[in-house]
Amino acid sequence: MLKSFSSANTLSEMSTAMATATATATTTSLPNAIATSTATTTSLPNATTTSTPSSDCAGSNGTAYRSLFLSGPDGVPSPSAGLTFTKICSAGMAGFNLASAYVFTFEDCIEVCASLNFYNGNQNCLSVTFNPTWPRPHNCWAHNFSTWIFNPSGDASVLAV
Repeated sequence: MLKSFSSANTLSEMSTAMATATATATTTSLPNAIATSTATTTSLPNATTTSTPSSDCAGSNGTAYRSLFLSGPDGVPSPSAGLTFTKICSAGMAGFNLASAYVFTFEDCIEVCASLNFYNGNQNCLSVTFNPTWPRPHNCWAHNFSTWIFNPSGDASVLAV
């Protein structure tokens, strides 16, 4: 609703008219006055995901995985950054965790480790453990060791040095 006011209208009349406006965004033009506007916001429902984490490990056991950081848009990696890993199925790593995340693929989990090595220009992240059946907040762990243990529900990857 747009209402024009003449200079004869009082400030009180203008305030009352603006307060009763029902449009979500209203602009009032006034001669020799400052234009004002009001707005309302709408909250959106929280996003939910319907994807289920999965692993391709059954068909990729023992294969090499080259990180996307080797050819990605983030620049040229340091020669000392560890970015190639070997996939090991039905395994997990035991020891100290550098980071954890909730991801949807085994490759995404490897990329968590690769990102640590890429941005730090080193090979401190030596392995990952990915367990697609674990709930949030994490199903992927990046480690600074490469001693593996048998884990029938998990997959692991070690830095190929």
